[in-house]
Amino acid sequence: MTSIGASVPDQWQTYEFVQIAKGQAAWETDLAMRANRLLICDTDPLATHVWHRRYRGTYCPAVERIAERCHYDLYILTAPDFAFVQDGTREGEEIRLEMHQWFIEVLNQKSKPYITVQGKHEQRMAEAIAAIDALLVFPPLAA
Repeated sequence: MTSIGASVPDQWQTYEFVQIAKGQAAWETDLAMRANRLLICDTDPLATHVWHRRYRGTYCPAVERIAERCHYDLYILTAPDFAFVQDGTREGEEIRLEMHQWFIEVLNQKSKPYITVQGKHEQRMAEAIAAIDALLVFPPLAA
């Protein structure tokens, strides 16, 4: 396993990742009960699990357990095939490919359903919407 967490300042503690994952799971549970069949999240406890590896150098079993209790019908992973844009919070372009690969590894290891969208914005949106639409189609009720 590659460990690049050592190059990051010791600003994040494992306890914080656990609290973030717990908060994400609770918030999603609450929102899912109020959603109209569809809830789209930008991040989740599984992503927090991967980010723990980035910042602390290893995966966190406690965050992993929180992630395992969550269920998602689909992960939409965005390919890093567009120009990097620094928004003041992103670390840098140099970690994009490795982080992307870590997400793929974890999704595959956990047998999570996912698609990877790539290309221009319009193409990504069309792929994501088509995949979501397919999940929202229910078979007809038996007569």
